[in-house]
This record gives sequence, structure tokens and C-alpha cells, in this order.
Amino acid sequence: MGCGPSSLAVVELNRTLKAGDGSHMLQDKLQSSPWLLSAATPVLSGTADTPLHTACERKQLEVVQQMLSFLSSATLPVVREALGPYCSRKGRALPISVCEGVSIAVDMVNCKGQTPLMCACAADSPELVKLLLVQGADPWVGDRCGSRTALHYAAMSGSTACIEALMQNIPVRNMARHGIRYINVRSICGLTALHYAVFFDHPSAVEELLSHDPHLNAATISHSYDVLVTCDALSTPMHFAAVRGNAEVVRMMLRQYAQSSSSTANSRSREPRLRVNHGGQLPWQIAATYHPANRDLVALLHPGAPLEQVLGLEGVGERGAGAAYPPASCDARRPGDHCGGGAADPAAERPAAAQEVPGRRGARRGRPEGVGQV
Repeated sequence: MGCGPSSLAVVELNRTLKAGDGSHMLQDKLQSSPWLLSAATPVLSGTADTPLHTACERKQLEVVQQMLSFLSSATLPVVREALGPYCSRKGRALPISVCEGVSIAVDMVNCKGQTPLMCACAADSPELVKLLLVQGADPWVGDRCGSRTALHYAAMSGSTACIEALMQNIPVRNMARHGIRYINVRSICGLTALHYAVFFDHPSAVEELLSHDPHLNAATISHSYDVLVTCDALSTPMHFAAVRGNAEVVRMMLRQYAQSSSSTANSRSREPRLRVNHGGQLPWQIAATYHPANRDLVALLHPGAPLEQVLGLEGVGERGAGAAYPPASCDARRPGDHCGGGAADPAAERPAAAQEVPGRRGARRGRPEGVGQV
């Protein structure tokens, strides 16, 4: 079975964009065939990306600017023709204004539910992030691979610049929804951006996230299916850091806790080292199981050591784990085994309701799983 002329035109346009030659001929193609803007590549050849997705994946700022400029300056009939293929695929009504058309375009999703904003974050392009947000892109949209948002993609890719661009350019009215701040938005199994940045070993991204006062004790609600390691339910970012053996990240989070707990507003937040997962394990126990030779890590996480002592701080007070805390025990469980028993302390902020069916396991380290060629 061969491809029709329209399919060939879409494939050719995407091939040109991937080669970096799109800016010279894009305007002419869109003027003669506006529908190309939202036409998707054949799903069997990729993720059914639109040209806008492809341009964001390739960090082609000029091309994206041309596409959005074409839409915003076009008449309503042309905008409707340009978005016809996408609206038809998604079963949604055509835009009733040019402004609505631009809003639809910047939030178009491919077959994995990924938006151009997610692609820009995965590609480490803060300029595109700013442009898309200015044009009305919704940063709260979740993908079909776990309801992960653009912030999750920025954290997975370690893009400190994109995290900063998101947090500085999202309108104030959109910084919280349903009582949850954007910095604490969860995936379908309860993972925050901080979980992802910690797991993928991106200290600079962790530092940027911490500057926005995230919930340090956010706990997963199920096993983390989209990362390589098996973490028990109710795992916090500190549990993830213990699994990864990253003492630097542990120290960063403990220092953040020490600073925030000195304020009245956060004085009742539980010490991150004292949170247990669904199996009843403290981060210290996990660190001792996975990385027994990493004495620095184990010492940092041991609940019997005062926080000010392990951090070398003065004047923190007695808010850390006190010396009276009973010694924890750690059995010889193998990494990845499920641990039974133990009471769990639920997270203070619950994840938003899940909308999609979880995807498959197995994100490659350093790159978000399910992002085509991003």
C-alpha cells in the first residue's frame, strides 16, 4: 500500500525540518497548503508529530516563530484550514477565532500526548519554552506516558534553563491549580519533577527546583513504572536519592529542609530522613542496602545523627532527627525486592486525579521515555 500525495507532502516537510532547512521554504508551503501545519506524520513512521513538534524537537526557534506568525496573521478561514487535520483527528470543533486557533496549535499533542512545550523542554530550549508560554501553551497538560507535564520533561532531561523558563514565565494565575502548586505537580504514579531530577542524577536541575520550595516529602502512590529502578510506593525524593547513591543531592535536600523548617510556615514539616516508604523503610536503610560502602551517604541519612551535625550547620536547633530516635535496622534485602509491613506516612499533597493509562516501564537514563527523537 503506497502513500497518498498528502502523506508524502507531510513526510517531506518533516524531513526538511529535521535537516534544518525548513525556514527558507516554510512560508511558501504554508501559504499554498495551510493544512500542513497540523498534519501528522504517519503513525507507523514515528510518533505522529506535527511540523510544530518536529521544529521544537530540533530547537528551531525561527521555524516555530514563522509557524505561529503565519497563524496569528492569517484570516480565520485559513486558520481553520491549517488546523483542520488536527481538529479532525481529535474530534474537536474548529476554532471560532484566530486567537483560539493559536491556542489550539501550541497545545497540539502527538500520539503519545506530547505537546510542543514538552518537546522544547526535552530538547533543552528555554527560548522555545518562553515563546510557547507567551503564545498561551498550557504547562499543566499531561502526556499519555504517565501524565507527565513539561516540568517533568525538563527535570528528566536535566534542563535547568527550561525549569527556570517555566517557573519564571508561567502566568501567576496558572502557578497553582486545585490547591497544588505547579512545582509539585505529579505524574500518574505520584512522581514530582524533583523525583525525576534526583533519579536521573541532575544536581543542577535539583538545585533549581529546590529554589522554588518544592514539597520535599512528596510520596509516590504506586511503584515507579517509568524509571529503571524499582522503588516502593510512598517513596520520596530522598528515597530516590538513597537508591541512586547521590550524597550531593541528599545534602542539598537536607540543607533545603533545614532552611525552610526554620520558618514558622514550614515548622511542622517532617524531617525527610524520617519518612518511610510502603515497605516501612527509611532512606537510610535503602542507602545501606544499595550502597553499603558509601559511608558519606549512609552517615548523612542516618536518623540518629542530628541534622545540624551532618550538615555542619550551627543554629539549626533541634528540628533534625534527635539522638533519642531509636536505631533503625536494615535487613539484607536485595535491591528491587518488595518490602512488606511498616506503617506509611502519607504525603501532605496528594497527586491530581490520573487521566491516562500508564505506559510501559523503562526510561533510558538521561532522556524522557516516549519522546520520539527528542
